[in-house]
Amino acid sequence: MLLDQYGTDVPREAHLKRWFLAGGAVGVLLALLLAVGLHYDAVSSGVVLTLWPAAMVQLIDPKTIGAKIAVGLIAYGSNFVIYGLVGMVAGFSLNRLLELRKRR
Repeated sequence: MLLDQYGTDVPREAHLKRWFLAGGAVGVLLALLLAVGLHYDAVSSGVVLTLWPAAMVQLIDPKTIGAKIAVGLIAYGSNFVIYGLVGMVAGFSLNRLLELRKRR
């Protein structure tokens, strides 16, 4: 059973949504930090492609504003989804571990 700050029961889906959003936010923040680090040659391209696989999309070099926005949305949005799914799995696993520990 999950409780919010008011002590009411929270559905499991809401809990997983929070973990997805938190993981996705970490993924976008990480992508931004890697982009800045790559701009100043502080991070190797291997590390960037490992932690931000969709960064390869930015090699397209778009010409129009719409294309630049689309490439940015694909690069950062896919990192949001990847890290969001990792966060959701981590949240689900942590929730199950805590439930199993309470049953003992």
